[in-house]
Amino acid sequence: MIASRLAVVMVAAAALGVGLLAGAGKGRAETTKIATVDVVELLQDMLQTPQYAGPRDANRNTSVAELAEMEDEMRRIDTELRMLTPADQARGQRLYSDLQQRQANYRDAAQRRSAEFQALSGQQAAEVYAKIHEAATAVAMAAGYTHVLASRDGAAIEDTDSLPAVIQGLLARPAMLFPAADDLTGKVRERLAIPVSQAPGQSEPGAAEGNEGQPDQP
Repeated sequence: MIASRLAVVMVAAAALGVGLLAGAGKGRAETTKIATVDVVELLQDMLQTPQYAGPRDANRNTSVAELAEMEDEMRRIDTELRMLTPADQARGQRLYSDLQQRQANYRDAAQRRSAEFQALSGQQAAEVYAKIHEAATAVAMAAGYTHVLASRDGAAIEDTDSLPAVIQGLLARPAMLFPAADDLTGKVRERLAIPVSQAPGQSEPGAAEGNEGQPDQP
């Protein structure tokens, strides 16, 4: 399901920002004041707003419709093949070749649609991260912070399905201990007007069950 896959992508994107200087400039500050922002939380919630979820839904719905039409045609040919008699051998060969070609086209379309969805999701995540970075920089500088660390709070790792997922969860938590007063997540959320999202993630477009060549469901 895309929720878990997007979560991994989001954690990876946030991990790239670990140690990033908010409002970074040349020279060294006379005093150091460090803040934290839960980039992953904000990224996930912002991606569930209509501005970003809407285009993903539209992409998915278009993909589902296209693939469903191809599936219907393959089922029609398969049914016709099953009803042929031995006397229809020549027609059967033509139908079988047609079905094989359509199956190949279906696999290509499913892979293309999956890649398009992943590219859209990645572009959205990058765009949202840039907005969070800008807002976090402004909030931190206004409060007198010299550094902002992109870090999640707590030791609980949400995704434990694989070692890479756990490692990404660890990398998203570079700060093991920090004062709650120095966490600017809430203020950045307010600045960007990001609602707290409870909505489940959208499924990645793919083939219906039972068809070979379909992309793995996330």
